[in-house]
Amino acid sequence: MTESLLTRNGKVLLDKLMQLPPDLHQLKDELERGIYTAKDVTTAAIQYLDNCAEEQAEESDPYTPLGTPTATPKLHSAYAFELIQLLLHYGLDPNGVYDGSNVLWSLRYIDNGYIAADTLALLLEHGGKINLQLDGDDLFSDIDFSVMFDAFNQENRQRYDALVHLWFVCLGYGGVPKNGTAPVETFHGFDLRNLRDHHNFTFGLSWVPGHGENWSLHIFDKHTLWEVARL
Repeated sequence: MTESLLTRNGKVLLDKLMQLPPDLHQLKDELERGIYTAKDVTTAAIQYLDNCAEEQAEESDPYTPLGTPTATPKLHSAYAFELIQLLLHYGLDPNGVYDGSNVLWSLRYIDNGYIAADTLALLLEHGGKINLQLDGDDLFSDIDFSVMFDAFNQENRQRYDALVHLWFVCLGYGGVPKNGTAPVETFHGFDLRNLRDHHNFTFGLSWVPGHGENWSLHIFDKHTLWEVARL
């Protein structure tokens, strides 16, 4: 999606979303006046998130240690959760597709801390479809494939960590691969819906065979250190 495909009002709204930091009070006042249609809001949100993804891809630090990363405030994506939360009250359609783009899919490429995972959970709570299809693929299958493909081919561990937490959220909201098989093996009666609170969980990789591969991804409860699920 390119800015030229936005409506005139969509471009105006995008400019306001891209202020750093954004003026949330001014935005809310304008949205309250009803000058933006649902299409204006949704397309501006898509382009905003696409811009955030490009920005983070340029500035991501591959040596940042893992743990509980915090968002980098100098980046536009640091405000994505707050802005999307606001826009949801004024016509943002989580499942709206324009020119082959969608807000759920745009989040897929943002890796500023856990902003993308938090925002994805927000959109899914507001009716987003975890298996929304674009170009013949669906969101969960795309993320699930990348988690497996990138496990031992990581160019950037911080980016992979953000991807895995997106995957946690997808699992928590019922994501299932196209083949319909169980996405992970669970232990101790663990309910995958708990992964909606993805901050409570972490992961590790091992050469233990699993899920048809010669390696496994292990999901751990941060508080108990129990392994609760395995890919």
